[in-house]
Amino acid sequence: MSALAGRTDAVLTAAVVDRNQADALTAAAETAAVAHASAVEAAESAAVEAARLATETEQRVAVQQVRLGELATLLAELTGRSAALEREYLESIVPPGSGIPSPQPSAPGPQPNAAAVATAIAFARAQLGEPYVFGGAGPDGWDCSGLTMMAYAAAGIAIGGHGATAQYSRASTRGLLVPWAQVQPGDLIFYSTGGSTSASKYHVTIYIGNGQMIEAPYPGVPVRITTARSFDRVPFVARPSG
Repeated sequence: MSALAGRTDAVLTAAVVDRNQADALTAAAETAAVAHASAVEAAESAAVEAARLATETEQRVAVQQVRLGELATLLAELTGRSAALEREYLESIVPPGSGIPSPQPSAPGPQPNAAAVATAIAFARAQLGEPYVFGGAGPDGWDCSGLTMMAYAAAGIAIGGHGATAQYSRASTRGLLVPWAQVQPGDLIFYSTGGSTSASKYHVTIYIGNGQMIEAPYPGVPVRITTARSFDRVPFVARPSG
C-alpha cells in the first residue's frame, strides 16, 4: 500500500506538471495569436496610410505643376523671356513636391521722390558721351555702378556704394525692390546671368521712361541712352528714392 501510494503521488505530481506546462503553452499560444492579429492590423493600417500619403503626394505634385506654370507665365511677363524658359529655370531650383505658393498680385511699390529722380537722371544725362572706364566714378570716366552711384549722390541719396551687386543688396534689405512691371523713371535696372535674383549682378542702369535707360555699358562704348534690354534682366528694379 505504501509503494502504491508513492507511485500514485508521483503520477499525480507528473500530471500536475504536465497540466501546468499545457496551460503555459496555451497562454503563450493565445498571446502569440493576439500579437499576430495586432501585427496584421498594424500592417493593414500602414498600407492604408501609405496609400493615403501616395495619393496626397500625387495631388501635391499636380498642384505644383499648375503653380509652376502660373509662376513661369508671371516671370515671363516680368522678364520678357519665354514661359517655357522660365518654367525650365523654376524646375531647376524648386524641389519636387515642395509647397509653392500661388502667385499673388504685386502690391504697389514705394513711391519715388520726383525731385530726387529728376536730379539723378539729369546728372546721368550730363555724362552722355563720356568714356567707359572700369572702376570709374567720374568726373571724366564711368563704369555702370559708378554712374548710378554718383547720379543718386547728386540727389543726396546713398544707394549702396560702387558695385551693382551691393546696390541691389542695399535696395533689397531696405524694401526698395519693385517688380519690373511697375518700373518708373529713376529706377535702377540690374542684370545677372539668367536674370537670377541671387547671382551677382554684372550690370546696372537707370531707367528714364519710354522703355529706355542710361548706362555706362563697356569699354569702347561711352555713356549712352539705349533700349532697356530684357536679356539677363533681373525681374526686380530698385527704387532708391522710395
